[in-house]
Formats: sequence, C-alpha cells, structure tokens
Amino acid sequence: MTALLEDSVVSAKAALPGLSIKDRLLKNLVPKFVTLLLVLACWLLINARQGGVQAVTAQVKFHDMPENLALKNDLPFELEVQLKVLSTIFTSSKKLEIVADIDLSKVHEGINNIPVEGKAFQLPLGVSVIKVAPSVLKIVAERKMHRDLPVYLRKTGRLPKGVRLRSLAIEPARVRVMGSESSLAQLSQVYTEPLDIGEVTRSQVIEVKILPPSPQVQLGSVDTVKAKIVVSR
Repeated sequence: MTALLEDSVVSAKAALPGLSIKDRLLKNLVPKFVTLLLVLACWLLINARQGGVQAVTAQVKFHDMPENLALKNDLPFELEVQLKVLSTIFTSSKKLEIVADIDLSKVHEGINNIPVEGKAFQLPLGVSVIKVAPSVLKIVAERKMHRDLPVYLRKTGRLPKGVRLRSLAIEPARVRVMGSESSLAQLSQVYTEPLDIGEVTRSQVIEVKILPPSPQVQLGSVDTVKAKIVVSR
C-alpha cells in the first residue's frame, strides 16, 4: 500500500507543469516590459492629442438639378461645419478639405427647403459631422428659359500713337443664355472680358471670353466671340 501511495505522489508531481506561475510571469520579462511601455506611450499620446470638436469651412457644390428648372436665388458657396475628430494624430482639421455635395434631384418649381445631412460630406476615417450652419438650404426654382442677347465688347486702353481704328465688329453678335424666367427678364445684353486695345498695332482677329451675367444664368454653347479689328496708320 505504501508503495502504491508513493507511486501516486510521484505521478502527480510528474503531471504538474514544469514552471510555476511566478516563473512564467518572470520568464521573458524584458520583452514584456518593453511591450507594456510601448502600449502605455501610445495611449498617453493619443489621449494627449484628442481632436475633440473642430470647426471648419466646407465648400458647397450641387448636382442633379432637373433639366427643366433653373435656380432663382443665390445659394451659399460655403457652410460652417463642426466636426468630431477622434485624434489629430490621424486627422488635422487644417488639412481637411471638406465638400458638401448637395443633391437637387427632388427640387420642384417654387420654394424648396433642402436639409444638409451628414451623408452629403465625404469624410476621412475617424471624422463625423456634429453640426452644420445653415442646416437647411432655401432653394427657389423656376422654369428654365432661354434668350438670345446682344454681346457688348468691353475695351480698355487707347490705340498706340499713329494707329487709327477703322472698324471693330464681333462675331457672333448675339449669344444664347439660359436661366430662370425672372433672371433673364433683367438682362438686356451680355459683356465680354475687357479687351486691351493699347497693344493693337495691326488689323487682327482676337478671341474674347464672354462673362456669365450672374450665377443663376448660364451661357449656351457659345462662350467666346471673335473681335475683328481693322486699323490703319
């Protein structure tokens, strides 16, 4: 019996792990300590540079305006946005170029109130929208119309000494513009960019760009005119 008990004790000791808990904790102590320090340093760095709430200015663009409608009122080109940034380590508001892309596909004739939602912004990972001002855009739409208007060539400077202007004509003399009915009703002509005739020393043809009358009015297929200048000495 004694022999059997001794054999059982020996077998039990042999079944125990080779290392105690203390030995296991102290084994590879230096790598474990270095890992702990790295984790602690990262945690302190992230918490020390938390982004919190940051205010930025977002550019505004629009898409999918119905073809038969045109905007009547001025729309904001910028929005004030408050962002929640997890950490400035990964994202700095100064480096963010935030754009609000507003969907106008559901705009109808008359007054529309379009909410500016968070999904209108394309944001990097770790950034979310908290507040937008204004949070609702008032959009007034009218039926799109078109008119053919005369083009006025703006001139600056004076012809060089000894050069005389014989004729000045522009082609085409009229161009088509499109916009809301009320916007077009206020227009009588469109203007070109200023043409400096102070450097004209011979007869020539110069291409000049037409300026859009207002943000609500668009030029048709023609956005430049040719100024035919005939001079003599």
